[in-house]
Amino acid sequence: MSRLNDFSGTHMKYFGADSAYRNTLYGGNQYPSKSNGEPKTFDELCGDTTGSLRRLGVLRMDVDNLGKLFINGFTQGNSSLSRYSSLSRNLDFFFKGYLNKIWEGDQRLNEKTSIIYAGGDDLFIVGHWNETIRFAKLIREEFKKWTCNNPNLSISGGVAIVSKKFPIAKGALLAGDAEDMAKDHTYQTHSKNTFTFMDIPLHWEYELPYVEKLKDELISKIGTQKEISKGFINKIATLHFLSTEQEKKGANQSWKWMMAYDFARAIKELKNDDVKDFLQTLKVDTFANTIDGKKNLSKHSTLSLYNLAARWAELIIRE
Repeated sequence: MSRLNDFSGTHMKYFGADSAYRNTLYGGNQYPSKSNGEPKTFDELCGDTTGSLRRLGVLRMDVDNLGKLFINGFTQGNSSLSRYSSLSRNLDFFFKGYLNKIWEGDQRLNEKTSIIYAGGDDLFIVGHWNETIRFAKLIREEFKKWTCNNPNLSISGGVAIVSKKFPIAKGALLAGDAEDMAKDHTYQTHSKNTFTFMDIPLHWEYELPYVEKLKDELISKIGTQKEISKGFINKIATLHFLSTEQEKKGANQSWKWMMAYDFARAIKELKNDDVKDFLQTLKVDTFANTIDGKKNLSKHSTLSLYNLAARWAELIIRE
């Protein structure tokens, strides 16, 4: 079966060599609509036509290690067909039922996202790029509650950010690739339980919060009245690019001297002590590969996490 068939989320049953497949598709109970009641197009889900950045988020998520859970998830003597059936049914209830309740209870999701498929143990959602990321986080939080914070039950996913005219089937494949990256990711001894954003997999609990915190701090400090210029983000991207290329070639890491110079100059010109301290901390953490002064346990360098946060902030600022 091709990945394209897989992305559709269809449940297929086969009846003999000369028979056709029977497909059952579970979509959202409702859809984002215009004032006349008609469904919004993918173009309209990208955002207001006056916005400077109009992008579509294509999100795919599914439960981690479900096969192993069915094999090893019950203690000896407690496994039975009824227990397996109950587990499967309750997962299905979450994706087919409760997921729709989450969507219905959030006005921004009502207006900017659409559940294309949800059932079994996975989902496929399309919408405004930033809202799909927020929806993914909300789904993960609610899934933890649904499973009573069971450490053996987690969910991973990935989002592809594409233009309004990008073929949705291709976007689904890209989201599938992002989801696969999340499934392959580990943080120390913790595997999966990850979300991939901009092609970088981040563990929900240990990596994503740091990147999001950096993103929020950058946004709060960027702008004419907030000390840091928007062009500063481009410097971070340049430093990250140089770092990656120099590491590949085994060349002298001149990016460190560039960063030391640029940050020292910026700090000298700043008037706000909080912003000065923020940049100083980032500089030290980047050189030492630490996070808030503590050892960076991520596979990603501190500069890579910083660069991701800057790219994320730039997308929001352009909204």
